Amino acid sequence: MWGRIIAALGACGCELQPEIFDIFLCDVQVVRHGLATAYSQEQAQAAMTGTEVAIKIDLHIGDGQATAWGCDLNYGYIDENILYRH
Repeated sequence: MWGRIIAALGACGCELQPEIFDIFLCDVQVVRHGLATAYSQEQAQAAMTGTEVAIKIDLHIGDGQATAWGCDLNYGYIDENILYRH
């Protein structure tokens, strides 16, 4: 689930220090200091089922902020990627 987010971070060209960033899916922290937390898979999945899913990434490298908006993904994309959990 969060592995795709990390892959996108690495591919986007942002300044990234793997040992310090955090990732949240709504209120569920799934990565802390670059490593998986002991999060509940059920809570993470539930956080992703709402009409809006907030993914917060804290790079811990400055005060800047950005917001990006996305849209629903079609079933074909979801089916193809459902096997990726991390």
